[in-house]
Formats: sequence, C-alpha cells, structure tokens
Amino acid sequence: MTTIHIAASREYDVVIEPGLLTRLGTMAAELGLGRRAAVISDDAVFALYGAAAEKALTDAGFQVDHFLFPHGEQQKNLSTYGQVLNFLCDRRFTRSDFLVALGGGVVGDLAGFAAATYQRGIPYIQVPTTLLSMVDSSVGGKTAVDLDHGKNQAGCFYQPALVLCDPSLLNTLPEREYRAGCAEIIKYAMLYSEDFLRELEKTPVREQFKRVISVCVGMKRNVVRGDEFDRGQRALLNLGHTVGHAIESCSGFTLLHGEGVAIGMAIITRAAVEKGLCAPETLPRLLAALERYGLPAETDYPLTDILAAAEADKKRTDDVTKFIVPERVGHCRVEPVPADEVAGWLDTMRKAGVRLTIVSNGAEKRVRPFAQKLGLAYLYRSAKPLPFALMAAQHRMGVKHSQMAMVGDQLYADRMAAALYGIPGLMVIPRGPDLGAQVILKRKWEKKHWQEYYDRGGKTL
Repeated sequence: MTTIHIAASREYDVVIEPGLLTRLGTMAAELGLGRRAAVISDDAVFALYGAAAEKALTDAGFQVDHFLFPHGEQQKNLSTYGQVLNFLCDRRFTRSDFLVALGGGVVGDLAGFAAATYQRGIPYIQVPTTLLSMVDSSVGGKTAVDLDHGKNQAGCFYQPALVLCDPSLLNTLPEREYRAGCAEIIKYAMLYSEDFLRELEKTPVREQFKRVISVCVGMKRNVVRGDEFDRGQRALLNLGHTVGHAIESCSGFTLLHGEGVAIGMAIITRAAVEKGLCAPETLPRLLAALERYGLPAETDYPLTDILAAAEADKKRTDDVTKFIVPERVGHCRVEPVPADEVAGWLDTMRKAGVRLTIVSNGAEKRVRPFAQKLGLAYLYRSAKPLPFALMAAQHRMGVKHSQMAMVGDQLYADRMAAALYGIPGLMVIPRGPDLGAQVILKRKWEKKHWQEYYDRGGKTL
C-alpha cells in the first residue's frame, strides 16, 4: 500500500492500492466521520461499483444514501449541483455527515463543490474511478461546475478528507478514457521529469498503474504544498488546459478532457517552438508520446471559436491570458500573453508554418532585444560566412537541410554562408551602415557590388 500525505489547509492522505474499495467503510470510520454517508455518482459508474461502495460503508456501520446523475461533462452544471444540495436537505444531512465522490473528474468536481458549500462545508472522500481522476483531479482540492460561458467557472478550493485510488477499478475503464488519462500523465512528464517520460516511452501505462499514479500524485503533492490556492507555480499544472478547455467547449464537451489537453499541449508547444521559446526537439518528443498513446494533436475547430472560448478562460487576468509554455521536456514556464496578441498566438499555434531563427554575427546584447521583440530564436557571434551557425539553426528548428533558406542583406556574410551550406540565399536591400569602422567599410564594399550581384540574376526579396 502506498500512502502519500498532502500537507494543505486540510491535511489528508492519498492511498493507492488495488482492492481499496472494499476498505472504504473501515477507512472512513478510522477518520471519525459521522455515521451517515451520501454516495454521489453517475449512472455509469454506480452500475459498476455502487453496490460494492455501499456495502463497504454499511458493513462498517454507516447509514448510506446515494444520488445519481447521468454521466458526461454536460451534467457538471448548476442545475445538477442544485439537485445534489436539495437531495442533502431532503435527507436532512448535517455537517457531521459526509459525502463520497465515486466516479471520475466530473463526479469529483461536482461532489466536491457540493461538499464545500452545503451548510458551509461537510467532509467528503474522493474515490476516483478513472485514470485521469486518480493521477490528477481527485488531488489538490479544486472543485467546480461549468457555466454557459466556460468550463469550471464556478468553484472553490476545498480539500477532501481522504482519497482512495484503487487501480483495480481501471479494469473496466473504456479504452478512450484510458487514453484520456494518459494525456494528463504525459503532462506531468513534460512539466517535471524527462526520466518519467522515458519510462512512459518504454513501458505502457497500463502495465504500471500503481507506480504511475504514485509518481503523478507525488508531483502534484509537491505543487499543492507550495501553492495550494493557485497563486503561483500551481499554474504550471494547466499545461495544455487553456487551449484544451477552449476546444472542449467548442466540441460541446463531446471531446474528453484528456483529449482536449493533448491537443492543447501540442498546439502550445508548436507555438513555443515557432516563437523561439522552446527547444525544437521538444515538439517531436511530445508528438511521439501522444501518438504512442493514441491521443490527438490537432483540431479542425475554427480559430475564431477557439479564441472566443480561450478569452473566457478563468486563468485570464485583466487583458492577459496565461499560457504554460514548455522550454524543454521537464521544464515549463508561465507566459502571459496580452489579449491583443492571443489571436496571433492561436493562429501560430494551429499552423505548422515557416520556422525562423536569427543568425547574426553581432554580440548578444545587440541581437537579443531585437529577437525578443519579434519573439524569435537567435544565434549570435555566428562567424558568418562560416556555415556552422546555420547547422546549429537547422538542429534548433528541427527541419531538413532541403527545407532551409537564408534571407539576409549582406553579400559576404549571409549570401556566402548560404552558398557554403548549400541552401538558397535570398537578399533584401541593405539597410544603412551601423556604427563601427569595420562595418561601414564592409557596407561600402557591398554597396559597390550590390548592383553587379543583382544584374547577374541574384535573388532578392
């Protein structure tokens, strides 16, 4: 049995072990909870595990009621939430009683929000039944329901009294739900551990459920301990979620959460590479992992629809939307994007267009401000016309030699470097001389030969 202690405003344990469902009652009794329990579940999950959960509770001496609602994200709304509260009132539940959230992320979010707000808070136990909820949503105390304007728009932080992760419950998990859970697992690897990603590449998740759940919960425990209320580094856990939630909304929630997250991770990583914020080798690594687990990486929903949904995201503050951007596998950062740039970001994200890198002979202090203003990757002190920096740029962009071209304004640096590397060289009209005698002389020499170059058929833009 693996036990991971969560040090939050309400401390609790996450216990991971096959067969734990049969111990639900005894473990609830050990916590000293009230003698009445309400099992909150959806119709699909309760048909599989409801009887076992209720038996475990009644065998331990608890009086048990249950509330069921139709399965699906569409049911995680204010109407269902109100029905749960009225059910508890009708059954005369008090703050000395407790709830059991038996199900996946939808059940956990809804039941947790009801527990947090019914009579200003009663205890609840999370019993996740999906891979996604075991590795992520059941831990950390985020509870919520969806509104017409977006996902998880109404909610609060409210920690459970206990989380029981029983991997044997995953034996009945549909293949699509399994794949969706793998998206969140890949997310944790992208955030915190290249070694963990290697494990996922080598050994399928379904062959190591207990270990994978333990690793992910351990990672989330570390985050929650330092930022329970999502005011700092906990935002990193939203990798892929800003765009993912938008795509889920566009689909009318026919797309599973994990599928949306997978697409969101792919889209934001493409954008980060395009803008020079991410090591180029990160994208093919991520795409390979998503493909290995049968997860989507693209969407056909219109950009305007995605943009509208993204602008409603709860992680948006003032006129800034926060994207979680991978720098490389195991390292990500929060990238605030002003509202007037979000459309451009999303457009870039959705296109696998031309990849750009500045290759300059200038010093970093001269090149960096220009490159950062444009959001481009850059190489400085490149020693053109020697072609070695172009080799480095090719590796950074992750493109084939045949896919490259040099665009420059210097005959004896840019055009010659392109020729030596064996790629097309396109020229723009040189701008005025820079400071420095060496540069001035070089520019004068180029000016003398520019027309001659052009007359010979030299390619220009």
